[in-house]
Order: sequence, then C-alpha cells, then structure tokens
Amino acid sequence: MRIFLDATTITRRQSGTGTYTRNILQSLPHIPGTDHVYAAAGSDTSNFLPLPEKTTLIHKHPSPHRVLNYQLIGNRDRIPADLAIFPNYFMPFFWEIPSAVTVHDLSFLSHPHCYSFKMRQWYRRRIRHSVDKAMYFLTVSEASARQITRYLGIPRDRILVHPPCWLEPKQIVPPEERTKTLLYLGNMEPKKNVLTLIEVFNHSGLNNYRLELVGKLHAGGSWLRRFHHLVGGSDRVTWTGYLSDDEVQQRLSGASGFINLSYIEGFGLPHAEALSVGTPCLISDDAAMQEVSGGRSLVTDPYDTAQISRQMRALADFDFDNARRQATEMWERFSRKKYMESMEEITDRLNSGNTSLFPGFGAERPNKTTGVLATASYAAVFGQPLSTDKMYQAFPLPVGGEQEVRYEAGRLARLHPGLFSMYRDRFHILQHTPVSNIRKVDDRGVHSRVRRRHQRLLRLIGGVPMVRAVYYSGGTVHQNSLYDTPDLDLLIVTRKNAVWISYLIIRLLSIIMLRKDSCCSNYLVDEHAQEIFWQRDYYTAFQLIFLKQVFRKPGTMHIRQCNPWIRHYFPNSPEISINTDHIPTLQERLAGPEPLASRFIFAVNLAVMRLFSSRWEKRDKKNHSGGLMWDAFRIKLHNNDHRPWVYRRYDDILLNTLGQITPSTRENYRRASGN
Repeated sequence: MRIFLDATTITRRQSGTGTYTRNILQSLPHIPGTDHVYAAAGSDTSNFLPLPEKTTLIHKHPSPHRVLNYQLIGNRDRIPADLAIFPNYFMPFFWEIPSAVTVHDLSFLSHPHCYSFKMRQWYRRRIRHSVDKAMYFLTVSEASARQITRYLGIPRDRILVHPPCWLEPKQIVPPEERTKTLLYLGNMEPKKNVLTLIEVFNHSGLNNYRLELVGKLHAGGSWLRRFHHLVGGSDRVTWTGYLSDDEVQQRLSGASGFINLSYIEGFGLPHAEALSVGTPCLISDDAAMQEVSGGRSLVTDPYDTAQISRQMRALADFDFDNARRQATEMWERFSRKKYMESMEEITDRLNSGNTSLFPGFGAERPNKTTGVLATASYAAVFGQPLSTDKMYQAFPLPVGGEQEVRYEAGRLARLHPGLFSMYRDRFHILQHTPVSNIRKVDDRGVHSRVRRRHQRLLRLIGGVPMVRAVYYSGGTVHQNSLYDTPDLDLLIVTRKNAVWISYLIIRLLSIIMLRKDSCCSNYLVDEHAQEIFWQRDYYTAFQLIFLKQVFRKPGTMHIRQCNPWIRHYFPNSPEISINTDHIPTLQERLAGPEPLASRFIFAVNLAVMRLFSSRWEKRDKKNHSGGLMWDAFRIKLHNNDHRPWVYRRYDDILLNTLGQITPSTRENYRRASGN
C-alpha cells in the first residue's frame, strides 16, 4: 500500500492544520501494510522536520492553495499511490486516486460574517469539487461530522471521525509555580472572538492577572485595526505573535488558565493540550469543543459578556486537584494507540477496493490440488478451459515444471470425470450451465481470421506518432469467446502526457475503418506510467503476464518490465529483466522545469479526459466502479475482470468444486478466505 499525503500545510510556523498534517505524516509509515509514503511539501520542510522511514518528500511551492489548484492537477508527477489524503478541505482537479479529504469545520458556511465575500465564494466552489470526487471525508469531531452532513449533504457513512492528535503524559506543574496568566492560543481572526475576549478581560476585575495572546495574525481591515487598538490600550494584555512548540508548551504548562471563546471550532487542539497538562480551561459553548472537553472545562456563551466575565473569575478559582485528574483522563482518551487505530481504519477504508492476495482461497498459498482448481476457476468464470502451460505460468506455488501441474490436473480429471475434463492439455471445470461447458471446436481458426480482418487498422494505429506499443490482451490472447464477440482486445502504450489524445485518435480511426465496436482498446497507458498499481491483484497479473506483443517502437520498455510485482503471484512466470534506463524515476521527473510544449500537450490531454469522463459519467459509468478506471495517464476500459459478479462467481465455482472433492478441503477454504 502506497500513500500520498498533501503535507504543504506543514510549515515552520505551525498552524492547527499543520500540526494535524504533521501527525498524519509521522503515523502513516507505521500503519501495517504501508510500503511507502509520498508527501508533497514545501522545499525547506526537510530542514526543520525529520522525515519518517519509507517517506519520499516531493518538493512543491510553499502555498498550499497553489499546490492543490495547479501543481497537482491530474497527478502530473505520476505519483504511484494507491490512496491519498488531503488534510486541507480540497483536492486537485482531475485527481483519480481514491482519496479522503479532511474538513475541519465549515465556519465559512455557518458563520459567513467572519469571512470576506471573495473567500466565501472561493471555498464554496472548491468544496463542491471535493464533495463530488472524494471517496471519504475526514473530520476531527462528531460535531463537525454533523455540520458536514447538514451543509454539504454528505451521508454519514462517507464521513470518518478520528482524533487529530495523541496526548503524551507530561509533568504537571503545581499551582504555586504557575504565573497569574490567562492564555489564549490560536490565530488572531474574527471567528476566534478575540476582540470580545480582550474587552471582557479588561472589565473582569482580575486586576492581578494578565491575558496573553499567542498566535499569528490572520485578518485585516477594520478588525485588525481594532485588535491593535485593544492590545495597545491595556498594559495587562500581551500579544506575543507566533511562538515555537517548546515555548507554547511552557506557557500552557505554566499558565493559571486557558481561554478559547471561538464561535466555532473543528476540534480545538490548544484546548486539548491545555487539559492534558492540567491547566484549567474556559471555552465557548461550541459543540466540538464541548465534545473534546467531555465536561472537564468551564463553558460560556461567547455572545454573553456578563457570563464570560463570571466564568473568567471562576476559572481563576478552579480546583487544581480536579485539573490534575482530568489531565490523566485526557492522556487515556487521546492515546497514541487509539490514534494509530483510527488511521489504520482510514487507510483500510480507502484501500478496500483491493482484492485479497490470492482471490478465492485467502491470503495463504494453497496446496497443489487447490492451486490447480483456483487457477482453472479463473478461466471457468468465463466458461473457458485453461491450458496446462498457462496454468503453470499462473500457478501460485513454485513447482519444478509444467509436468507437475499437468500431472495434477490429469489426476483430477481421471478421478472426477463428471467435474473436470482434459482436452488437448486444456483443463476445464465442467459446470451445469450449458454455455459454460467446453467447446469441442478449436477457436484458433476464428482467431486468425479476426486478426487478419484488423491488420489494416493495426497498421494505421502503429503509424500514429503518439502510439509507442500495442499488445493483444484478454480473449484475443487466450483465443476464446471469438464466436460471441469477434473483436480484438488491445493494450496500448502511448507517448508521455498523451494517453487521452491517443485514445481519441484511435477511436476516430476505428470509426473511419468501420471497426468502432470490434477493436477494443481495453487498457491504455502512458509510457512513463506503465506500472499498473490500481489493482495489483491476481486478475491484473494474469492479464499482464500473457500479453502478446504486436509491435513496440525503439526506446519503449516492455510493460512487464515495469510490473515486477507479477512474480509475487506467479513464482513460475518467466524472469523479467528490469532495465530502468528509459524510464525516469519520480525524483528525476521532478528535478527540472517541464518544457512548455509538454505542458501544452498535458493540458490538451486533460481537456480530452474531461470530455470522455463527463460523457461516461452521464451514462452512469463511474470511475473505480464496475471495472472501469482512468486517470490522466491510464485508461482501463476492460470491465469484465473486476466486476463484483466475477469475484462472486469465482468463489462459487471454486467453493462448489472443492466441496464435491472433499468436504474438509472445502472447510479449509472457507476458513482461509473468510467465507
């Protein structure tokens, strides 16, 4: 499992969103099943943030909005991730990797008066794209989840609530060593209700206390002028600006109380941190902060100045022993273990589309008998036999040679003639439905005629400069189903940034040659994106290993060289010599500026992608469903192998066959596969 994380909110001057993202980055490599993490971040991030193991930093512009809106469009870096997490409300356009987007709060919708008109409109437009494209929404409290459902109409089963941090046990500073300071920590902006906080404090009667404001300015105009006037007009109010994490921890531990009168919060990280160090807290009656507090803080109406003043005085007299007990409860409630469990659930949900290691018989490799049946069941789903030489190459166990597989298949056919047959070294699982039984007529003659019928079209496709290689795939390779659908199944490799342009050209050529429905471009891939990582499963490996090359232009790598993971499933498949001289690595692709011509071709490629994908979606053909998949560099239109009915039928055939041989084998299969 490879994960992409937008980490551009991690900066030297850490915000709440930046802290949230940093925690995700530190935890992802330690989630079981994680192979690698790719993190897009500012160019100087590695200078102040130690990177976890198995992490590659992709340097981007320091502005998160510029990265999301321009630099990550269409995954132009070809980041080979199985899933992605975007922790800052939005995701890039034309981004097709299964993704989760974090929405911390929806204050721009619930409290629009706290934002400018331009900002409100921009957030509304961009959040709609996230609603349409994200697989899941992440948020940090149940209160925020309710907001997402209310304002965005997202069903609850698409929202995952998880803690944004973990709280480590800390040394509690006793009250006699604390300063008489009430602390506010956060951005200085309208939604935080800072102006009311200052005004009420000045009239609260707490003359022997100081109010300390810690955080960045995040507003302008008349609000900023009023803020400076109030801070400058009181010698008991101090604004420190941004402070480092260590300085913040010292102030939280040493203050007499913490105050946050914000109108709305998604979680309230400073508030949780204050409770964890035994500092008494006064918070507004915001639902999210009360949820995090769990009754451990004083609460006030943020609009009622008299009530705020009373609660400030109560905060100064808060029972310290009670605060110490509450700190211990917060450590247990927001432990590192619970945080990791929630992150594992998120990645599991996003990665749920991937099939088991060996579909049909669970994660463990089978014995020879089960291996023969499981391999043959793949062909039986489509009512076809499987030759023993192909069975050997696609066998899940390392064996001495094809003769071992042939012997086991022949033995099963002799022992159970009503279940299996061997015809010209082709093993077939007999089924009750007539359409699925073995054809006695050889398809090879039909296959040759179908190929000859398309020779002219194939020559035209080979003459397209953007086409780099063509392979026969699917039924064309296995010489089956040609009576029902006499078409060519093709896998096509195109030049860099031109997979959708090539698809359009091939479609036009097929129409002109009157071969629109008989030449099926089942898979198209960019020559710099030939690794098939959407579904690195048994079925995809089976297709790739039996590709038959039609032509491959000089300098183009064979697609199997880019997919060495095939041997994980098929240890008897031919060795693949890996030569990466022609394919630049991710770091090499990011090293220099992209030529203007390449950027123009990429823009045209995205425009064609939008044309086709919009048309398909109107026909209710959704990406990542029904076996159809696409992004800016890969198009998978062969939908047979990854439809739910295929998996169900595969399991049914294998389970019924095993049950008729020996009940014990059937039960072993049930336990292994979880059926």
